Amino acid sequence: MYAYCILESGAIASVNYHRLGQLLGKNLHWTISGTEGEIEFTVNRGLQMGSGQREIRIKTTEDKEPRVVDWQVKTPAHIEGVQFPGQNTAYLYEAYARGDKDVADFKDAVRLHRLLDRIAKDAGYA
Repeated sequence: MYAYCILESGAIASVNYHRLGQLLGKNLHWTISGTEGEIEFTVNRGLQMGSGQREIRIKTTEDKEPRVVDWQVKTPAHIEGVQFPGQNTAYLYEAYARGDKDVADFKDAVRLHRLLDRIAKDAGYA
């Protein structure tokens, strides 16, 4: 699947989704390119939260080698005890309990579905 668009900010975005994870050794490889360099985000296993083996590398026009960002965090014991498919929900409930406002809510879901409807319409599917 390939999608190309201009974001509300004016930035150009393109997404190429394909199933080459087994060939490349990475299930997700996301590169963000800009005028000052690139940010590369890779996931070596499943895409869901709790799957581990993620890496962020930043390379600017001034760097000779990419810089790996250390962002791995230890899974709290009360979430580690939850079976893998439910860990993302456990993190979400924990954020709600803390009153964290940086998590998705119903309003975000509506905006996402409107965006998906617009993409489908512009692509001729709706």
